[in-house]
Amino acid sequence: MLSLTELESEFIRSSERRARQRDRVRVLALALIVVLALLASILGLSALAAKRTAELRRGEAESLMDYMLGDFADKLRPLGRLEFLESVSLKALRYLSGSQGDDLSPNALTLRARALQVIGEVSRSRGDSKHAIDALQQANAILMRQHRMAPQDTQVLKNLGANAYWVGQMHKDQNNWQAAEDAWHEYQKFADLLHRLEPENVEWWVEQSYAHNNLGALAQTRGMPQQAVPQFLQSIALKRRALEHAPNSHSVAAELADSYSWLASAKESLGELDEAQQLYAHEMQLALGLRERFPGESMWIYRLVRALQHRAMLGVARGMDAEALRDYDEAKQLFTQIVGQDRNNRAWQGELTNLEQERLRVLARGMPAEKALPRLTAVHAQLQAMLALDPKNASWARREALARARMGGALRATGQVQAAQKEIGKAGAALQQLYARNPSSLSGRLALIETLLLQATLQHEQKDFISLMMTCKQAYGMIKEEGASTMNHQILDPWVRVNACLQNDEAVQLAASRLKQIGYREQSYVHFISTR
Repeated sequence: MLSLTELESEFIRSSERRARQRDRVRVLALALIVVLALLASILGLSALAAKRTAELRRGEAESLMDYMLGDFADKLRPLGRLEFLESVSLKALRYLSGSQGDDLSPNALTLRARALQVIGEVSRSRGDSKHAIDALQQANAILMRQHRMAPQDTQVLKNLGANAYWVGQMHKDQNNWQAAEDAWHEYQKFADLLHRLEPENVEWWVEQSYAHNNLGALAQTRGMPQQAVPQFLQSIALKRRALEHAPNSHSVAAELADSYSWLASAKESLGELDEAQQLYAHEMQLALGLRERFPGESMWIYRLVRALQHRAMLGVARGMDAEALRDYDEAKQLFTQIVGQDRNNRAWQGELTNLEQERLRVLARGMPAEKALPRLTAVHAQLQAMLALDPKNASWARREALARARMGGALRATGQVQAAQKEIGKAGAALQQLYARNPSSLSGRLALIETLLLQATLQHEQKDFISLMMTCKQAYGMIKEEGASTMNHQILDPWVRVNACLQNDEAVQLAASRLKQIGYREQSYVHFISTR
């Protein structure tokens, strides 16, 4: 039997102790690993729960933003208070922070674009076109990025359409009608794509109707009623179809009233005054219904103001000045109330001032020039102040220049010939610039022709017959393409006066015959034609 030395025995005992220590370390390590795994699992579950909680909260916040920028904003618009809309959009943007939006979800990015669109809408109404365009461009960049990632996302498509609408409106404001038309064709493209994706969705029918109405309004403003009428008819058909499925939609009812008024203006341009009157009556009926249902909401009061104004303008054309003045007076009273509620709504202020200008044009016929002059001067001063806020706004520029010309006409009537020449000359120069930038604008051409005829009156009184002929030939050239065949009284009236100036008696008789045929009896025209 072998015996171990003490040294060997100690070595074995030491090895056994080390083995037992290794076993204990191994067990301890395994236990530690298990504990760490459990701890990691617990922490992971906690982090996952925290993430889910954060995602839930973010989802809830985004849902709130969606409501604020959607249904809630739609409820604010009828109140006519821009500061409320601005507050909503700024609060949404503060939440949806991040310069590039890299840390935002796709839904949050879409909401951010919508907030920028609301800022663009508010800025335009305040006469801040630069801020409006900047906001819309930022929104478009976000939405196009979203569209590339999700080409069939209906909310992105809807907001791309809305952005295209506002971009088109800004271009139209600045007299860039081709760019406006391009933008509104984009709007129509997005609306049609939405309809193809969800053909039974009533909301997309409404979007299509808006797109048709925009293109029709642009054609009508360009003096092309034949092209405008089919667009308005399609818009009306879509809105009526939508109302059959959603009869309580007051916004669609309001837009249907707007389409009736546009179709009426196109029919009026085609010489169909009786049909125009019936269509304006449809507009009035819808506007009165909205006012009755929502008596305290400014937007529906505004719609009624527009209906009264349209009826008044047609009344003036038919020689019914007394009835027209009653409509103008009621419109002014209603409009003054709601404009006073928001002094920052420059768009409404400009429309109220323009309404007063048209009202004064009728009032001045039975008023001494000395009494009319200070009122016309006040109107011009208001429009001049408006234009200073947004010098690129072509509509405001045209109205300011026309107000200056009419002020010059009143100065002439009071014997202040030099002052009249100065004001009419300034008005003519401003309108010439607008005409050069956009010769297809019918309202711009008519404003310039009215100013040229005032200038011709001064030249006739001063026996400056050479200048008189040049002035009348210039006016003649601006409407010669339409004058010989049109049934539009807005063109035929100055066409008669210009040809009378040029002693084109046959053209005068033909145009006067057409005006008689359509029932045009505007009182200053009747006086003019009866005293030749």
